[in-house]
Amino acid sequence: MSGKYDVESFINDIVSVVKAGLPAKITAINAEKSDANSIDDIPSAQYYDNMGEQVINHNVFIYYTILPTEPKASTGSATATEITLAFSVVFNNLNNSGTIQKVLRYTRCLKEVVQDAFDNNASHSNLKVTEFTPTDIELNQGSDFKIGGIQITS
Repeated sequence: MSGKYDVESFINDIVSVVKAGLPAKITAINAEKSDANSIDDIPSAQYYDNMGEQVINHNVFIYYTILPTEPKASTGSATATEITLAFSVVFNNLNNSGTIQKVLRYTRCLKEVVQDAFDNNASHSNLKVTEFTPTDIELNQGSDFKIGGIQITS
């Protein structure tokens, strides 16, 4: 890679890792659970960094965004910034059963994919991955969605 490793590079790495690893992790968790609440793969075209009109037409999609950051204490002439990326699964909640279980499974998939990819990677050894619990959100005047996922802090 040429150039400096920056926030854009960090986001691109995380998105690439999740797109590459999520299908296999979904297959593994569906096999492990083997019940009516199996989860579907999320196509690469359904990863968004904004919540436009096209997004809410999907039953399930990935939404990722940078959360507000605070600079860390400076060391000499360098100031480090802590970056937190929220990586969410947004799931249509209308007339569905097992939605909470499905969001929890997607959340687990995300967490395991990121941890598996970066646990032995020295350049990302300081990553902290935390889950957030499923919650309801309303988009587009009444459409009902459930959201869950992870926050990745570097």
